[in-house]
Amino acid sequence: EGLGEGVTFPAMHAMLSKWAPPNERSRLSSWVYSGASLGSVISMPASGYLCDTYGWESVFYFFGVLGLIWFVAWAWIVTDSPQSHPTISRAEKEYISKCIGSGHSQEAPPVPWRHILTSVPMWALVFTHIAQNWGFYTLLTELPTYMKNILHFDIKDNAAISALPYLLSTILSFIASPVADYFIDHRIMKRSVTRKLFNSLGFCLPAVFLVLAGYSGCDVDSTIVFLALAGGTNSLHYSGLMSTHLDMSPNFAGTLLGITNGFANVMGFLAP
Repeated sequence: EGLGEGVTFPAMHAMLSKWAPPNERSRLSSWVYSGASLGSVISMPASGYLCDTYGWESVFYFFGVLGLIWFVAWAWIVTDSPQSHPTISRAEKEYISKCIGSGHSQEAPPVPWRHILTSVPMWALVFTHIAQNWGFYTLLTELPTYMKNILHFDIKDNAAISALPYLLSTILSFIASPVADYFIDHRIMKRSVTRKLFNSLGFCLPAVFLVLAGYSGCDVDSTIVFLALAGGTNSLHYSGLMSTHLDMSPNFAGTLLGITNGFANVMGFLAP
C-alpha cells in the first residue's frame, strides 16, 4: 500500500501546478488534500462497523474494491492539464492559461537536482513537512488507542469519535483557504507572509489544544473537544506548507513534494 500511495501526493501536486491559478492555490490545494481528512471521516466509522460486524478482514476487501472503482473513474475522467481536457470550456481554459502564464512550461524541463538539493528554502520546507507529519502520525496512530484505553470507548464509538478531528479539519480547510487567497489576491499580505502565517497557525493551535487536552483530567467531553480542535486546526497548513511547493517552483512542484513528503513520511514509524 505504501509503495503504491507514495506517488499520489506528488502526482496531485504536479497536476495542481497546471490547473491552479496562483491566487487560487490555497483553495485548490486545501480542497484536494482535505479529501484525505474526509476519507478518514468516512473510513474510521465504516471500519469500526465492518470489524464489529464482519471481522477485520472485511475492511481490506471493502476498501480494496473501492480503490479499484476509484482507479477506473480516475483514468476515465482526469486529464493532466486544461489543454488536454476534452470537455473544459474555452473560457475556463483561457482563464487558467492566462493566470498561470509563463510560470509553468508546457514541456517538462530537466530537473535541476543540484539546485534543489542545495537550496536552503527547500530544506526549510523539508523540516517543516517533517514537523507536520510527526504530529499528524502521532494523532493518527495514538488517538484510537487513547480513546480505547484511557476514555474506554468501544470499537464502534472509538472509530466515530476518532474521526471528529478529521471532520473538523475538512470543514476548517474549506473556511480558511479562501481567507488565505483573499489576503494574497487583495495584497493584504505578501504571499510568503501568508504562507508562514497559516502554517504557523496550523502548527501552534494544535499544540495548544493538545496541551489543554492533557490538562482536562477526567472530563471526557472537554478532552474530546480539545482533541477535535487539535486535529481540525491543523488543516490550516494546507494554505501554508502544502501550497508553498507550488509557489517555489510550479514546474517541479511534484518533484519538490516527492522529496519533502518522502522525508516526512519517515515519521510514520519514528513518531510515538
